[in-house]
Amino acid sequence: GGESALQTIRDLIGHAESFDLSDLKDVPPVDLPDLMPFFQNILTLNRRRPKVDGFSLSVRTPEDWLKNHAIRKSYEDLRFDRNAPAQADLMGIGHPLLEKALHQAERLVGTICAIDGLKNPIVVVEIASRVTDSMTSSRRAIVGISGANDDFEVLRDWELLRVLNLCNLKSEPLEVEADFASLLNWKTSAMSAADELLSEMAFGFSSKVVKVYALFWPLNQAPNV
Repeated sequence: GGESALQTIRDLIGHAESFDLSDLKDVPPVDLPDLMPFFQNILTLNRRRPKVDGFSLSVRTPEDWLKNHAIRKSYEDLRFDRNAPAQADLMGIGHPLLEKALHQAERLVGTICAIDGLKNPIVVVEIASRVTDSMTSSRRAIVGISGANDDFEVLRDWELLRVLNLCNLKSEPLEVEADFASLLNWKTSAMSAADELLSEMAFGFSSKVVKVYALFWPLNQAPNV
């Protein structure tokens, strides 16, 4: 019928992580290089300054990550590139170093982040099915709502990743004077717009729950709200 191959796989087995989906039209157009800015930022947060050469990265492992016996004290020539030689140390989901970085990121405290390089505020939300079924896998989607002056748009997860990849993280805490009234007003407008914007997207849920995950606010900029 009119269903995509990816949706058919999801319906048949509940997930598609173990398949090569690179040729399917609705697979996000992101790859290993898109993980590199995240990894560099988390290293910055851990006061590590990696040596970067194209899609290759060398670094001394943060001390807190060494509790895992699978992680070495330092790494040379980590590759964020599927075209790297077969013997290369290829970075990606499943690599113990990247898994440690993701685990640390999940545990970061705080839901509001002021960052440099952002054009407009972004509220990140999770959309999940209101109805749970033990016979099928749990489905959810992460999207961003961004915009200003009541003109908002939805950023799919991969678009959100690319926008945040352009931003810069500082290793030192920043003193930020926040206008919380403007922030809350913007968030209210964004979430009101989200109701209509998300209803136009096909998530495969008959009934959905929307949960706010985080809010990114432009640093040293007064967004139009």
